[in-house]
Amino acid sequence: MTSPSNRPRPVRRPRNRLFDLLPAGLALAVLAAVYLFINLILDDTSDAEADFATATCADFDLASFAALSGGAAERSTANADLYPDPDMHGLSCQYTSGSGMTLTITAATDTSEAYWASSLEMTRQAWETEFPNAIKDFDNGDFVGFTFSGATESKQLFDLHAAADRLVVSVVLEAEPGGFETDDALVVAETMGGQVFERFKEYV
Repeated sequence: MTSPSNRPRPVRRPRNRLFDLLPAGLALAVLAAVYLFINLILDDTSDAEADFATATCADFDLASFAALSGGAAERSTANADLYPDPDMHGLSCQYTSGSGMTLTITAATDTSEAYWASSLEMTRQAWETEFPNAIKDFDNGDFVGFTFSGATESKQLFDLHAAADRLVVSVVLEAEPGGFETDDALVVAETMGGQVFERFKEYV
């Protein structure tokens, strides 16, 4: 009688290592796909060289300025090389209407928020020393700064200087004396400043 211990055992085929590695490979592939998807969705990497280029001057809607100046406006000058420091970026765009009124918008950013806060305050102090009654506080909830309104025998000037963290914007309106009302200039400056902050919000 044959002992149970001597019963023939079924032949075990060697396992294919491909099936051992397949789950791990699939897991890695899924992780890689998820990582790529998250980076594509959440990537907020900005291209400062492209953003702070003179071509960006065409991105702004000049309707409010055209209404104030009484005619269509065209870009007259642009400068994207405001700072030699590679950590600082700036762009200045000037537009001129048929009436001769000009609008100049400037956007600037730096890696240091403290730099712009101190720069804005220094500019305000300098202007207040020269024109103590021409400066007013400005705060619309998105950006904070001051406005300057004044006139000489040859020109009228309105200037908005404001900042949101690391982004600083200047909006300047210039015309012949009596070319605009201060309240109207404020509306245009705030409108254009809002466009600039929206365009460069990645740098705030």
